[in-house]
Amino acid sequence: MAQEMAQEFARGVVQQISATVLWNMSKGGSLPAPPNVRRQKGVSVEIVISGGKVAPSADEITTPQAAKARRIANFLPRPELLRDAVIVHNQDENTTSIRFDTTAGPIRVLLPVAEEFEFHVIHDSDTGPRILGTFRGAALSVRAVAYRISEFLRTRGLK
Repeated sequence: MAQEMAQEFARGVVQQISATVLWNMSKGGSLPAPPNVRRQKGVSVEIVISGGKVAPSADEITTPQAAKARRIANFLPRPELLRDAVIVHNQDENTTSIRFDTTAGPIRVLLPVAEEFEFHVIHDSDTGPRILGTFRGAALSVRAVAYRISEFLRTRGLK
């Protein structure tokens, strides 16, 4: 059963890669980057909350928090986290967070508003937001913060 699932997955990946190569070549383009190369362009989904309204990000948010959130999201060590990460810029509360849809519901990692503060891991449940944990990360590299986020979610069975 597991071997059949792995073979089916591999067939799907090969089909996607070959379709991409053929499409690029027909457009006069070059070969795509290998799948293990991370793009430093940023996460594909960003949301802005302003005036109580939620909208997809139309223009680049240039705050230091937004830049750090993009760098952290790009270094998430597990593919399912990298794929499902959504950066949320809440301009009403002046916060930036990285959101993940998990088995327990949406989890947000709220970036610190200043260097001395902590990262907060918040579960947005039906009863309201609840802090699951905090960790200090001001002195850590973005790779270390991404690893801590990944391990926090993995060890609690959330992702």
